[in-house]
Amino acid sequence: MAAVDTAEIEGMSLGSHKDPKTFSGQCPNRKVKDGEPKNIKGSPESPVDCDGDNKPDYMSTDSDGDTLPDKIEAMLFYGDHYARYSLDTDGDTIPDSVEGKPIVDGKLPDSTYNIESKTYGNGIPDILELDSDGDGLGDAWEEQHKAEGYNRMKYDSDGDGFSDLIEYGAGTSPKDPKDNPETRGNFVFVTPYLAKSTPEKQTLSFETAIQTVDLFFVFDHTGSMGDEIKSLRSSLKSIINNLKCKDLGRACNENKDCNGLTNAICSENHRCIVNPKLGNDGQGCFDNMYTGLGYYSRENSFWVAANLSENSDTTVTMLDRTFNSNNGFCATGNYEVPYQAPICAVLGETPYKGTKLCNNWGNNICLPTACGTNTSCKMNCSTDSNRIGCAGFRKDAIRIYLQAFDEEQCYGNGRNYSDPSSAIRKRCADYQYNVGPILKENKVRFIGLYSSSSSTYKDYKSGKNTQTVTMEYVAEYIGKGSGTVDNKNRPFIYKAVDADLANKATEGIRSIAKNMPIQITTTKEDIDKNASKLIEKLVLNKSGINVQGRLCTKITNTVSPSGNLPGIKDLLPGTSVCYDVVPVQNQSIFPATNEPQVVQARIKVLGDGSVLNSGIAYFLIPPKIEGPNT
Repeated sequence: MAAVDTAEIEGMSLGSHKDPKTFSGQCPNRKVKDGEPKNIKGSPESPVDCDGDNKPDYMSTDSDGDTLPDKIEAMLFYGDHYARYSLDTDGDTIPDSVEGKPIVDGKLPDSTYNIESKTYGNGIPDILELDSDGDGLGDAWEEQHKAEGYNRMKYDSDGDGFSDLIEYGAGTSPKDPKDNPETRGNFVFVTPYLAKSTPEKQTLSFETAIQTVDLFFVFDHTGSMGDEIKSLRSSLKSIINNLKCKDLGRACNENKDCNGLTNAICSENHRCIVNPKLGNDGQGCFDNMYTGLGYYSRENSFWVAANLSENSDTTVTMLDRTFNSNNGFCATGNYEVPYQAPICAVLGETPYKGTKLCNNWGNNICLPTACGTNTSCKMNCSTDSNRIGCAGFRKDAIRIYLQAFDEEQCYGNGRNYSDPSSAIRKRCADYQYNVGPILKENKVRFIGLYSSSSSTYKDYKSGKNTQTVTMEYVAEYIGKGSGTVDNKNRPFIYKAVDADLANKATEGIRSIAKNMPIQITTTKEDIDKNASKLIEKLVLNKSGINVQGRLCTKITNTVSPSGNLPGIKDLLPGTSVCYDVVPVQNQSIFPATNEPQVVQARIKVLGDGSVLNSGIAYFLIPPKIEGPNT
């Protein structure tokens, strides 16, 4: 008897096979005695009949009956068993009779894709590979999801240049060449467990126009301000509407979700809106806008009439209360203190450097009804611990304080004002000298809307005599002291007489949002737990190229990275910026599982602490592809 026949009678064994009583096979259809393993060795009296067709293997050309000839399966093996004795050699749940077809020129299918040569084949037939095409998705998984367009024999099922694994991570279709990461603006990092991440970097682009803003309007409530307040009262609602960015009717998670809409970005409220830089015919707009209202006249008379909120109706209502039923203005107080009002709005009764600069005595004048003054009110400061100051500015908003006034008469609040050492002169000097630093330290921007002039002290600390002082001087003093200046060191102050106040208020708000430089910082946050740990660092991209329709501006005023997150100094809002996202290598955070995993991290770009725009980095952890002997 030939040696080959003898081997087929007994069953062939690999050199690594340890059990002398069995051979290297599975033979699930073999007929054996009860209790005997299917791969028990045969004998001349009972030769191996792997497929149980009553025809011994040494007389059969297809021992296991899988339709693949023994001469093709020959000496192929996977783990501890030969292909000739296995209906599913690699154990991926796809029968050899399927994976082994078609046979071309005596060779089994070999679907592994070579990225460099862009050819198929690695010398290992598909019946021996758990991931036949080498795309990182197991054959069993792709077969299970073939209705979605996945093909276990194609690295890139739709031929759009992106592997099936990448398309899974990006959430795009593997069967539609027009739907891919490039057309959607997605990018995906492949971050295998304890292995190299690819690609080494990807670029995200961001808008930096201001989205979130708090507008706190404050008025000198004395008689001479009636026409100015009437001007704002009649137009405040339209001002707010004109400053609001248009909602484009689509929910979103990131900028790419707004593709196809004109001049659109994804807001931090997850709505597609007109780009704040371009809204209202290029004049600019805001997405998330709160308004509030305050009044003052003499020293320690500041009162919050309307707390900052997204409901502008409250602000309008409280403006209405300054007029009676005949549209007459209800003036209150005298001896205006424009240097103190911003301090009260920002600090309330909180001392500054050990000195209380604003007192809540309870003799403020408030308006419970139209012109129904109450002279025993308190400042009505915000009590929300998550807000800033008496006005209740939001921590994540660009904070703007607008003050309309026409006189400065702090000295008139007490006697002996001509003596620089008198108590009133010292208090007035404290207001004048500290208002700028207090606004600046709390990142509150100042817009001055002034008119007229006063006979007062230009410098309360050293002035010997009163003199005619324009309110432009007072507005400029506060504006520059607070650091609220454009890139040419000009404060945002406007002469606003009578009906012109509403127009100048709008001009000031838009101008400050476009022309006051902001400090850019970046953060990374988990969308999925621990996903942000897959970001090694961000690198400012100053290439000047366009990414996702935005220019990677050639920035020069960079700030040293904090925790691998770089910043930008003195950037004009609306300047587009780009960051290269660099993934960690050999990540040990997400072990592979039987299913591919996609986790997301959000990258936020902030201006002076307020979120301007954000993007998402996608990380794909390839699955653990296992067979029966893995």
